[in-house]
Amino acid sequence: MFLRIHIIFSLVLCVMVHGAWASDENNLQFDQPQVLKTLQSAVEKFDELETVPDKSWFGTDKSDVSGEINEFLDDVIAILDIPELVRLRQDYRKVEQAIIERQDKIAHLREGRLLAPEGDPTFTTKLTPTMMLREWTAKTRGDYVLLIDSHQNTIDSYRAELKNIETKMSELLSSIGVTLEPDQIEFWLSSVIGDDVLSMSVVFSNIKVVAGQLGDLTEESGENLTYAKRYYGMLVMLHQLVVNMQENFISKTDNDILPKLAGFSRDADQNIAEAKRLIRDGGNRSHLESNIAANELTKDAIELYQKIVTSHRNKVSQALKISDRERQVAINTYKTVRLSSDVSNLIREGLSTFETLSNLHIPAAAEFQNAEIREEFRKLTEKLKND
Repeated sequence: MFLRIHIIFSLVLCVMVHGAWASDENNLQFDQPQVLKTLQSAVEKFDELETVPDKSWFGTDKSDVSGEINEFLDDVIAILDIPELVRLRQDYRKVEQAIIERQDKIAHLREGRLLAPEGDPTFTTKLTPTMMLREWTAKTRGDYVLLIDSHQNTIDSYRAELKNIETKMSELLSSIGVTLEPDQIEFWLSSVIGDDVLSMSVVFSNIKVVAGQLGDLTEESGENLTYAKRYYGMLVMLHQLVVNMQENFISKTDNDILPKLAGFSRDADQNIAEAKRLIRDGGNRSHLESNIAANELTKDAIELYQKIVTSHRNKVSQALKISDRERQVAINTYKTVRLSSDVSNLIREGLSTFETLSNLHIPAAAEFQNAEIREEFRKLTEKLKND
């Protein structure tokens, strides 16, 4: 019997490997065999928790083992986050950075244009093959205008590429059941929590696939209790993975993002108060009122940012209550598993839970109020990343 089950298990894995390679043309498949292998390693460490002391000055204790479990689960998260979507997000960030670099160059060239003598573009600048050499040879204002226009055209091309990436990501997400329009993709990618939000959406969607596979494997294993327990242990690890992602997201928003945004808002308030004081003292009203308007715009963007982050944080917190409860139930059940047929039903019930959690993590639709807010939003995101 054990040999028969082992053969069935091997055949199922072969089919899964074949399926993964067969889908490589669209890169939507995650490495399913590697997920199961890594989950199994996590289960073995989870079982080890029963045999190690709570604390130990020498040797392994529960804290050490829990750390190893979380490392395995981090590996699973990386596998479940579809490679093609990860690559597109990385490409998006690279193009964004390229735009920032070009904008910095334009600002530097405008300074050069201000100090350059009047004149049309020179023959040398027109024919110099590379942009770097052109910048070295630029002499007249016409030269600098030519360079600025060239960089601006490149920025326009980069922005068109961003739109192209947004469309591709929208299509790929739709294929796994996550519906987000390209403009909503842009919104989330311009947010400091965007990668986390999109990653959770993809990972949770794929967890449903893995849970379904575990149910199939359990049914295939028949009455073999060893395999039934193993598969249910993997389901327990999926519950733990979900809890880890949710807790990490809440911790990041509570301890990093929201405090920074509050600090930015206080800075803007101080700038406004100082500008008003300077106006009362006879300072240049036009300039100072312009400064006040700029800070008010920043505050509007911060308020929008806080609203978005807090809303999704609360959404994740709501889901975490369900996740943690189901994780505890799953652990208790794992410890008392006896019949493989019961395990199959329990895994199917777990699949229903993951369906609910996945729905709770679908990113909410949100739109920028106007172009100015959009730009301030991007500036705040850069500041949040760099501070």
